[in-house]
Amino acid sequence: MDGELLALGSALGYSALNILIKKGLQWSNPGTALFITVVVNNLVFGLGLAWLWAAGALPLFDWRGVAYFALSGVAATLVGRAANFETSRRLGAARASLLRIFAPLFAALISFLFLGEVFGAANLAGVLLVLAGLILLGLKDLYRSSPHRDGSIDRDMDAGGRAGEHDRKEAAFPPQEIKPDYLGYFLGIISGLTYGLSFVFRKLGLIYMPSPITGAAVSSITALVGNAGWLAFTGGWNKIGAAGRPASVLFILGGLGGSAAWFFGYQALLTGRTYVVSVVTHTELLFTVLLASVFLKAMERITWHVIASAVLVFAGVVLVRTV
Repeated sequence: MDGELLALGSALGYSALNILIKKGLQWSNPGTALFITVVVNNLVFGLGLAWLWAAGALPLFDWRGVAYFALSGVAATLVGRAANFETSRRLGAARASLLRIFAPLFAALISFLFLGEVFGAANLAGVLLVLAGLILLGLKDLYRSSPHRDGSIDRDMDAGGRAGEHDRKEAAFPPQEIKPDYLGYFLGIISGLTYGLSFVFRKLGLIYMPSPITGAAVSSITALVGNAGWLAFTGGWNKIGAAGRPASVLFILGGLGGSAAWFFGYQALLTGRTYVVSVVTHTELLFTVLLASVFLKAMERITWHVIASAVLVFAGVVLVRTV
């Protein structure tokens, strides 16, 4: 199967994860959702490793492969997520999402410099079209979080379910009095950089240990340890609680969707170009909106932004796949 199609499967898996978590948060909180989904990831890939062992198909151990897989987990689930959460707190969720969108561009640049992956003018145009489509999609949410003429505001929510600091400033002061939070924008760029870098680390790990299940297992273990440490550092363990049956079921299903996304993503990198896989995977943002308009009609609806974004993303993916 083409790496691009596998990356598309990864995007759909992440979209399912996003939708299920968003639905489950009606009865729980982000910390509990994150903990349950990461535990599910570890159980799934633990079983995957057991299956490889029973089948005698475990790859030969190479510390370089393990190191790169672990670094991908640190980059995406620890540094990237922490930077994204802090950006969301400072600037609002919509602006944080917009800055994270640049991850495929960073992945393309890093893979060109360190992996020797080359791309032509059509490929670059495709990357830019996908970014333009996703930015347009993000601007829709940014518009919804901006002050209205009457001074009211639809607030973004940060990772903890609270209005972002930037939104609180907007609610308290007229727009012209808001000073730009340069640290927030810097952290947003760092978030995009580390998410893009995680794809390169995965690709490097697969060079030394060409086993998607092994790569995903090491990354998920790193994610569990990293998130446990983050919760301990921030005092977030106090917010982990019983999710209740509806939320627990949704979070477990979301964890399964995320596990599928990780596996497909690693499998795609085994045969596909890094920047192509990154670009296609990040179309999850579009699929999330489309799926939400079907399953979460009260929270999302199709607008001209979504349609225009879909056209741009589709055209961009076609160009990115051009050899």
